[in-house]
Amino acid sequence: MRTNLPVTEMEVRLEEDAILVSGTDTGGRITFANDAFVDIAGFSREDLIGAPHNIVRHPDMPQVAFADLWATLKRGQPWEGLVKNRTAAGDFYWVYANTTPAIEDGKITGYISIRSCPTRAQIAEAKAIYARLGKPNSGLRLTEGRVERTGVRGVVDAWWQSLTGRLWMLLALALPGLLLAATALPAMAVALIGAALAGCLVMVAARGVALPVARLEAVCEAMATGDLTRRIPGEPTREFRRVTALLRATRARIAYADQERRNAAAETDRVRRRTLRDVATGLEDSLRGIIGAVGDAADRIETISNRSAQAQTAGSSRSLAVAESAETTLLRVSDLSAAGEELAASISEIGRQSEQAAGAAQHAVQEVDQSGSQFGRLSAAVSEIGDVALVIAEIAEQTNLLALNASIEAARAGEAGKGFAVVAGEVKALASQTARATEQIARQIQEVRDQTAGAVKVMERIGVGISGIEAMVSGIAGAVEEQRAVTSEIARAIAEVTQQMDQVASTIGMVGRGSVESCAGSIEMLWAVEALSDVARALADDVAEQLEQVRRQAA
Repeated sequence: MRTNLPVTEMEVRLEEDAILVSGTDTGGRITFANDAFVDIAGFSREDLIGAPHNIVRHPDMPQVAFADLWATLKRGQPWEGLVKNRTAAGDFYWVYANTTPAIEDGKITGYISIRSCPTRAQIAEAKAIYARLGKPNSGLRLTEGRVERTGVRGVVDAWWQSLTGRLWMLLALALPGLLLAATALPAMAVALIGAALAGCLVMVAARGVALPVARLEAVCEAMATGDLTRRIPGEPTREFRRVTALLRATRARIAYADQERRNAAAETDRVRRRTLRDVATGLEDSLRGIIGAVGDAADRIETISNRSAQAQTAGSSRSLAVAESAETTLLRVSDLSAAGEELAASISEIGRQSEQAAGAAQHAVQEVDQSGSQFGRLSAAVSEIGDVALVIAEIAEQTNLLALNASIEAARAGEAGKGFAVVAGEVKALASQTARATEQIARQIQEVRDQTAGAVKVMERIGVGISGIEAMVSGIAGAVEEQRAVTSEIARAIAEVTQQMDQVASTIGMVGRGSVESCAGSIEMLWAVEALSDVARALADDVAEQLEQVRRQAA
């Protein structure tokens, strides 16, 4: 037998209308416990479920009580009686217990225990009886929770508690008198005595039936109105004990089913409340997040709108400035177009003059060529003059030799040759002058030849330079032609740019107007954002109020 310690002398009083309900499997392990049982036992529901039911057994309870309990349950019969239980703290509480087997398909599948609050008189009686049951030769025993006497008094009590036994006992007591009366009195008197005796027996039988039936009717009426707390008293008449036991079992099953329903409803309500709280909390968090996000988005939109408005205002100002710049640029492009036209005319003039310069250069080349030819002929003539000077030099040399010879011959002739000597001297002097003149002519001819050769080389270089100038002038003419084409293209491009600048100016005007409209839209957006923020705050307040109501309902 399990002994739960420690224990105290502190009693926990059960509420008068409280019902403790529990269920166990065939091994006595708890499978169900209602809130009232959990509360008074002091254990948590987790500690109770799966634990043996004797976890609440008090050591003051006699072992014979639990032996009778299990013997009765094993027979498939309900057991009813007072039980002293122990709390988790060691305190005690008294209950009036009804334990009924749960039978399905003829087999016991578990046990149902319904416990209510006993009266103080019942508790005092139970204390006295349980104190005697724990002693040997107490003269008491428990049968299906009922206290019965043992021995002869127990047999007499058993006969008297039976309606049939009462009738037989009355008949046995009356039979000697009837036999004596039959021998001493006339037949009529005996008949009257027998009739009176029969009437007494009928009255005893009627009373023995009427009282238990009245008690059962009261219990059934209470059960019909839903009062499952009303105790079904132990029936002293043995013939009604079976009916009373079945009625107790029925009440126990109804009470158990009702407690299961109540527990399920309470659990459903707890789940509902918890779910409501969780949903409310989650919804509140979500809405706070959403509202916070809306607020943040509104703040960002407001910031962006302010920046956009500022940017659009600045953009509008810049657009106006750009428009003015575009107009100025357009004017400058017009000036550039006119300058381009003038440039084209100048380039055309340069081209024309380049063509003339090319013609002049070509003519100069031709003149240089002719001068080169003339210098060539001059050089040839100078060469011929040089040849003549050489001949003259040779003649002068021969003349000088002749004069020398004449002087020699005159010297030989003496006086006769003086005149010839004078002539020879003059001829020699003339020959010397001629030689000197010839040398001078030769030097001058050589100088003329050198100068002519240098002039020819210079003319050749001039010709080469003029040829280069002609090539350059031709290149310039080609470049001028290309520049003329490019200038024409530039002029066309400037015309297109002018047209595009007109379009740009128009577009900038439209952009400026759009910027003004966009700025107005941004201001309207700011108003809308402020309205959205107000709505978000109002929504947050309304949701908070609704969630508070939900929490109050879930509390």
